[in-house]
Amino acid sequence: MRFNILAVIFFFTALNSATISGHVKDSSSNEAVADVNVYIEGTTLGSATNINGYFVISNIPQGKHKFVASALGYKLFTKEVIFERDQSRKVEIKLYPEAIELEGIDIVVEGEGEHTEEVMNIRTGQLKIKPRDIKTSATFIQPDLFRSIQTLPGVVSVSDYSTGLYVRGGNNDHNLILYDEIPVYNPSHLFGVFSTFITDALRDSKLIKSAYPAEYGGRLGSVLDIRSRDGNKEKFEGNISASLFAGEGVVTGPVFGGGFLIAARRSYIDPILRMLGDEYPSYYFWDGQGQLYKDFGTDDRLIFSTYLGSDDLEFNQFDMNMGWGNDTYALRWRHIFSPKLYSNSKLSYSSFKINMDAFGSFKYQNEIGDVSLKNTTEYFATNDLIYKTGFEVQRFFIRYDQEFAGTELMDIEGNYYIYSLFFEGSKTWNSKFTIKPGIRFEHCAILNDAFRLTASPRLSLKYMLNDFSSVTLSGGRYFQNLFTVQQENQSLQIVDNWFPIDDSVDPGICDNAALGYETTRRIAGGDYKFTIEGYYKYMQNLQNWKETTSATDDIIEEMVIDSNFVNSYAHAYGIELMVERQLGKFNGNMSYTYGKVVKTIDDPYEKADEFDAHWDVPHSFKTSLNYNINKKWSFGTIITYSSGRPYTENIGYYTEILEDGTENIVPIKGGRNKMRYPDYFRWDISANYTWFYKNGSKLLLNLSVLNLTNRENVQSYIYDEREENDTVVKDVFPMLPILPSIRLSYTF
Repeated sequence: MRFNILAVIFFFTALNSATISGHVKDSSSNEAVADVNVYIEGTTLGSATNINGYFVISNIPQGKHKFVASALGYKLFTKEVIFERDQSRKVEIKLYPEAIELEGIDIVVEGEGEHTEEVMNIRTGQLKIKPRDIKTSATFIQPDLFRSIQTLPGVVSVSDYSTGLYVRGGNNDHNLILYDEIPVYNPSHLFGVFSTFITDALRDSKLIKSAYPAEYGGRLGSVLDIRSRDGNKEKFEGNISASLFAGEGVVTGPVFGGGFLIAARRSYIDPILRMLGDEYPSYYFWDGQGQLYKDFGTDDRLIFSTYLGSDDLEFNQFDMNMGWGNDTYALRWRHIFSPKLYSNSKLSYSSFKINMDAFGSFKYQNEIGDVSLKNTTEYFATNDLIYKTGFEVQRFFIRYDQEFAGTELMDIEGNYYIYSLFFEGSKTWNSKFTIKPGIRFEHCAILNDAFRLTASPRLSLKYMLNDFSSVTLSGGRYFQNLFTVQQENQSLQIVDNWFPIDDSVDPGICDNAALGYETTRRIAGGDYKFTIEGYYKYMQNLQNWKETTSATDDIIEEMVIDSNFVNSYAHAYGIELMVERQLGKFNGNMSYTYGKVVKTIDDPYEKADEFDAHWDVPHSFKTSLNYNINKKWSFGTIITYSSGRPYTENIGYYTEILEDGTENIVPIKGGRNKMRYPDYFRWDISANYTWFYKNGSKLLLNLSVLNLTNRENVQSYIYDEREENDTVVKDVFPMLPILPSIRLSYTF
């Protein structure tokens, strides 16, 4: 009887309740702000904004209530609102950035609703990277998103010369890299030295290190979700910067009732290289990023995004010309069917191309890309129950052409489709416990039209121990139908050559799980977040290029994966500890990671072999700290220490006599990856000074020194044959020496 009375009371309360929905934006840039806690003070009613800054709170009792929005780095937003019966309100909230002198000093006691949304955000293995943090840190010539990510726990860098990301035991090609929801296949310049994206044109970036949700698919490891800045529809603003290597500029402002953003960058070392003569190569790269959006009423927004980039290498001494780059375009439509039903649709195109001519006789072309149609719909059933569903259709295309002296060696061309359907849910009980189940179905039509259907279950759990501490658990199964050509003895990859699987092998599979604990504590007037996470991955059907693959005089028109690659599986496991202070004059993070990744050859025609992957780095200590003396002066330091990477040692040599009588020294290899390079250590520092002008503009001077101690870190060993005494000498190919850098950035 009591239950029936409560049900009747709840029913009539819901009938008389109100709903409030809208978007939260940054007051200075007009950008959407994600993960904002929005709630009704004194109640358990609340929500958190999605990636586009949208929120909805329902079942609000009629009457006067205090409406609150809070986010890290912003002043608390409060407003008295009178809600009437059955009212549906739409609002736009502007949050004002917190002044740095005030950050971390005042203690603000906020309502219960803040913790209601905090329990809904399950962030196992998730880290956010803000462009403003990248711009003032110690940089390799210029700010770089990927190099900043390399300083995070669980992320391994195999070289100072590479921006490649090896996340929680996964390979570099296990990362799904998205720019405004568009997949990018080779996001680097100068054979991996720089990443492609212009920092001043980015809004934010989110790295999901493992166990990512069902809305993403196609990779075994992590997701890097990069979002560009929206055009500022209120005013014109921009930025111009120059470093020792490249210059860039960003302009944004209102247009046609919406906003636009245009960004461009170009290196300018090529005139100097040309003056040195034909014995030196000429090289440059350029990037272009753009976004244009238009609002149609309060419920519709149409957005066009693009990224274009290219590298150009010319070496007259070898009669070589080489160019490679990315082309990406996307048209997105956001529509609000009702306050509780939010939809985002995307049509995108992405392509990566390589063209090379050399020696007057060798030609090589490679292209990979996709056309994608995707829709994601969110239904906010109640304040503690959210559904997300969607579909994606992708058409992949590849082309490989190789020719030598007029003879065609390789001619591979094809395309295939992947059809995906995904479902997610999020349910919270008693503002304490949240469960997020999900599943993704994929049908992959491979080049020869073979039929494959996969199901990828996902699950995330979170339990709030108290208002400031939580335990999370996430896991799932993941599939990958594309892979890059990899060799264990090659730690530096010049460019990534992608191949799709065929019916001779199974798709890559990864089963992984991650368990985490997070707590926030106030120490000496500052808020510190302590995180500990452990993970485990079991990866199957990993393909490695056969080192014994024979040459052929026949034209290769179809790449049979089983004939040219060796199958393997791998176990990866580790634990990560991090302490972080995000706000205040003194901020940054310190972390330690223990991680192992062991691969095993699993091929009937190859000898069974277990070995450490070439990106296996068991121990890693990282520190990234910043100190803001005042509004003008700030200093930063980054310290990295890690175990040496494994490699295969040459344990001996023998002389091979060719048919023409020429003698050739051939190395005898030891156990695969049984030796390790010396431990790695690098200390970088930076100093920043900012001039502020009366018109609101400012000029930033950044001075950086990389590898302050000038430590000789080993990239690899080079074995040189000495003809005078028929010996082989092992020399060190070092990583970066001490390297000072200067950069100016003017914001208006």
